[in-house]
Amino acid sequence: KRDTQPEVPEMPKRDIQPEVAKAALKDIVIVIPYRDRAVHYEKIMQHLPTIRRKHWNIHTILVEQDDTAPFKRSWLLNIGIAEANKIYSEDACLVTHDVDMIADSQVDYSWCDKPTQICSELSCFKDSVPYKNSAGGVVQASLKDWNTINGFTNTGIGWGGEDDDLHHRFRINGLLTKGTLRRPPKGEGRCHCMNDEHHTKRLRDDKGY
Repeated sequence: KRDTQPEVPEMPKRDIQPEVAKAALKDIVIVIPYRDRAVHYEKIMQHLPTIRRKHWNIHTILVEQDDTAPFKRSWLLNIGIAEANKIYSEDACLVTHDVDMIADSQVDYSWCDKPTQICSELSCFKDSVPYKNSAGGVVQASLKDWNTINGFTNTGIGWGGEDDDLHHRFRINGLLTKGTLRRPPKGEGRCHCMNDEHHTKRLRDDKGY
């Protein structure tokens, strides 16, 4: 832990409602790739408890890159998926979640019977996705489906097209919905992009890209 970063609050303990049996809880594992975004991480960790639902059992895995080399988003996410495999069953809902995105309360983190791009109405793309085959930002699927596609590529660095590669991995394995990742109905996929003064510069690696 670096003392140059602000203290990040722990997730509050959930009070499980008596009528919700333990077996009925849905494990939701949120994997966050991270480097130098302490303010955004603090915001997302404060936000998640405010949108929880009584049948959600939310877990977070933060995977930090601790060097100055080009950012390896896909490699970090693969580490998170590997760690989740050690702990959770294959029907757990695993969410790959960029640290600079905040989901609206209507977004359903448990809707992962099929691979889904739940942040499909992005404030930074006029309440839409950047392009039809987009597979970036916040994507969720069962842990079984992540294992079926063998996660992300490890060769994409510096925002190296790993999200486009992910689209093709789902496509090749027959896991798309009408040619794209499934997306929520209008109004249920709203997410806010934290493009603010705390957003560190994205450094593209030309070779990797």
